[in-house]
Amino acid sequence: MNPLINPYTVVSAFILILLALAIFKPQAARIVSGVFFLVMGLGVNLAVLLIDPALFVAAGENALLPVYRWFFTQVLASAPVPFAILLILFETVVGVLILSKGRWVKLGLAGGIAFSLWITFAGTMMLTSPGFAIVFGLLLRHTFDRSLLDMIGSVFRRGPVKINSLKSLTE
Repeated sequence: MNPLINPYTVVSAFILILLALAIFKPQAARIVSGVFFLVMGLGVNLAVLLIDPALFVAAGENALLPVYRWFFTQVLASAPVPFAILLILFETVVGVLILSKGRWVKLGLAGGIAFSLWITFAGTMMLTSPGFAIVFGLLLRHTFDRSLLDMIGSVFRRGPVKINSLKSLTE
């Protein structure tokens, strides 16, 4: 295996791409961020819940701060399923809010910032999480007046899809 391709470089590269999008194409960064939360909640964490909820406990056994280790190994270990359900619901709500419009987007981005900072010390793999918080903070500077559903609907209302119509999804 190539030592340059590891979880840290993959996540860091994703964050850098998201950062560039946040600066140059904030609408695209918002869509990717919202979809990312939905995928993490409904794809990754729901799968972990269904396969082995104890993996949530194992994820924090090597947390960087003692309070995190205590939380994961003592509190979370006693009830991993309710925790996983709350985590899935939270990530799904944040994703939906980010893909929404107006002040709901800002609420979702604020939730994304809080979550990214909260999980930073849950383990060495999470040390890249503040990068996500920076991206979400940059997106907070913008006003998003159309939801993803509005954008998708506008493409279909215009008749045959043209290349320029698809461009509106990333502007």
